Amino acid sequence: MPQGGKYAWFGTDLVLDAFTFLFRETAHGLFQVHSYPFDEDTSTFIVECQEPAWRAAGLDVMSEDESIAFCENLFAADLRGHR
Repeated sequence: MPQGGKYAWFGTDLVLDAFTFLFRETAHGLFQVHSYPFDEDTSTFIVECQEPAWRAAGLDVMSEDESIAFCENLFAADLRGHR
């Protein structure tokens, strides 16, 4: 039986040079990002995971601000201090 995927479409003030894939294995499951330049000041930053990982991480009950903080923390090394 297929599992549904969940994603959050964010923007970041980290300016990327090219399309970028990131992966993080967590205790909840695998999270991945595909990110790409949007304009000269921002990049698109899409975080994806399978629904079981989303629920296990508590993202199904988090507020928008809490989910942003979760993703910023999870990908902090890649964001290098950017939101």
